[in-house]
Amino acid sequence: MGNRNLGAAGDGTGAARGPRRQLEPDRQGGATAALTRSYPTLYVDHGTDPTGASYAYYVLLPGATAEATRARAADTGWLSVLANSDRWQGVSLPSAGFTGVNFWSAGSAGALTASDPCCVVVREKPDGTAVVVVSDPVRMRTGLTVTWRRAVTAVLSAPATLASSATGTGLTLTFGDLSGTAGAGQPVTVGPGRPPHA
Repeated sequence: MGNRNLGAAGDGTGAARGPRRQLEPDRQGGATAALTRSYPTLYVDHGTDPTGASYAYYVLLPGATAEATRARAADTGWLSVLANSDRWQGVSLPSAGFTGVNFWSAGSAGALTASDPCCVVVREKPDGTAVVVVSDPVRMRTGLTVTWRRAVTAVLSAPATLASSATGTGLTLTFGDLSGTAGAGQPVTVGPGRPPHA
């Protein structure tokens, strides 16, 4: 690794810690050769079977100095927690035009709704376009619908896995079989609706 600085900012409810570890090969059909790069491991040690324990988020800040990490942790308005439950976890960074939600089950978080478990990342750009990336990490979805409650006038580009879409006051993306995508993100570029900070 070139730059060994790594900051982690959280909600202050637990201390994140962890050693550097050896990277293990993917045993689920990925690379079979051992990889030798090291990586940091962060975790909150909440013990075995905790009761009432929680934390909202920890954000990795690659390349951040200790001073930059302290400044980010002290700024409570830079990140919004959209959901933090055993069903959905999501955050929004308005200044970056970023929203990310892990749906562990069907439901809604912020302006996003998913019909089934999946990961959704939205990156809004200053020109009003956006990229919505949907993935199926469990590699089992044979159909999935994601709705984003934001005005969209057109789908500009989409992968072959997108079966249909509807635009207007909101965006509805209906995907076909995602089981053969190996969990890879399916990017859909849309726009222009409204600038993200308007």
